[in-house]
Amino acid sequence: MLAWFLTSPIRRSFMMPHIYHYIQITDKRTGQSHSQKHYSFGPAWGPRSEPWWSTYRYQLEAFVDKVTGKEPVHWISAEDSVAQMRTLDAIYEKSGLGKRPSTSSVAKSG
Repeated sequence: MLAWFLTSPIRRSFMMPHIYHYIQITDKRTGQSHSQKHYSFGPAWGPRSEPWWSTYRYQLEAFVDKVTGKEPVHWISAEDSVAQMRTLDAIYEKSGLGKRPSTSSVAKSG
């Protein structure tokens, strides 16, 4: 059985974490490791996708599709975004760190 370990892109390229991302795979039996790079975002992108595109490029493509009235390949709804923020707030609260201050509360205190 193989153990999969995600090697943090920040440790590899802290200035541009979207570059040189890969998955480090270690075989638990032998201890041997190798990396796999997957720079394709799947068949949904079709011929529009290029192996050299950064994750930011895919975000830009989806944004341009959305604002020009096309159906983006992938889009996160406003409801999902709010749910994600609530989840993160709950995690901070449960950990004892408390919720992060909102932009409006930071602006008022500054």
